[in-house]
Order: sequence, then C-alpha cells, then structure tokens
Amino acid sequence: MLIGMGIVTYIPRCVPLLFLAKHRKSEKLNKWLQYIPVAIFSALIFPDIFIKNQQLVLLDVKILISLVVFVVALKSKSIGISIMTGLGMFYFLGR
Repeated sequence: MLIGMGIVTYIPRCVPLLFLAKHRKSEKLNKWLQYIPVAIFSALIFPDIFIKNQQLVLLDVKILISLVVFVVALKSKSIGISIMTGLGMFYFLGR
C-alpha cells in the first residue's frame, strides 16, 4: 500500500517535468513558468496575513510586519536578513 501511494504521488510530479524537459518551450511559456513559485508562495502566506476569524482584515500587526519585511527584502536581497527582520518584529510587537 505504501509503495502504491508513493507511486501515485510521484507520477503527477514527474510526468510534467519529463514532458517539459524533452520539448522545446516557447519564450512565452518560460516567462509564465517563472511566476509559479511566487504565486504558490503568495497563496500560502496571504490567508495567514489578511484573514482572521474567517474575515478579511486590513489593519493588523501582521500586515505591518509583512510590509516592513517586504521592503527589507527588496533592499537587502537577502532571505536571511528578511527572516530575521520578520522574526524580530514578531518578537518585539508581542505576537
């Protein structure tokens, strides 16, 4: 059962990679594929930042922290500095 589950999980991840590796991709498709990691990351973090008790929240400490971390990330281009900034702000703002 475990081996079957592993195969069923592996195939949907492997087949698109094999298909895309063998075929020549257009420049338009390459540009579109570059946005997938950003879209997935946004889908993972936006609900935690903007939704509280199943309602949209536009004024919260998480939004302030996210904006500061975003600016730090743009300026420093360092994920380590960005993470430390976010963790430090959560610590000092009582989260």
